[in-house]
Amino acid sequence: MASAYKCLRYLMIIFNLVFCLCGIGVLVAGIIVRVDREDRLLYLEVCDKFDYHSVSYITIASGLFIIIVSAIGFFGTLRESRSVLLSFICCLFTLFLMEVTIGILSVVYKAEVEDELKDCMNGTLVEYYADEKMKNSWDKIQIELSCCGVLDGKDYARARNRPFNVTSPKTCDSNTYDNGCHSAIKEKASDHLAILAVIAGVITLVELIGIAFSLWIVCKISEKYHT
Repeated sequence: MASAYKCLRYLMIIFNLVFCLCGIGVLVAGIIVRVDREDRLLYLEVCDKFDYHSVSYITIASGLFIIIVSAIGFFGTLRESRSVLLSFICCLFTLFLMEVTIGILSVVYKAEVEDELKDCMNGTLVEYYADEKMKNSWDKIQIELSCCGVLDGKDYARARNRPFNVTSPKTCDSNTYDNGCHSAIKEKASDHLAILAVIAGVITLVELIGIAFSLWIVCKISEKYHT
């Protein structure tokens, strides 16, 4: 029995190391998102309603929180402290509930976010010929994603200050690019979200394993106190 408990403690220590590495990974991802100005210019300057900085700050804060929680679990395991381990379990369960809630909300509001993105892109596209900053942003996204307009090249008919003899800009070749930038961004975002979903799934699984191990250790510690 003692050897089984000792093995469980070692497993718990390994778990916390793995969990800490997950937190470091999330933290690094948040920092990359924060400093990657090129990616921000490419995908988000065509729509200024979305707060790019908030995404990076939330990711960084999440990574730091995971690292702190893993440290609590590591300390509680080494000291065999029931109170610390119970706090660790509460933190893990809170993280689990937050991830499930975010997952549900992302599914529920997916269509609404896509519609808002389209409306926002329409609002900036009409300024293509009137605003040099918007022109540069749209040119870049159309070149990088091989797309044209919001839905197609016909969207430029609504652009303000459009030259009479110009139907669409040179970066928007409707004969070559048959898809709009709205769908191109959605496709690109879907690829990124799929990766994030896998990462979130792995972290969630790790959290559930951590909760199970922690409860087991707490029970074993309680048995030691009562014998």
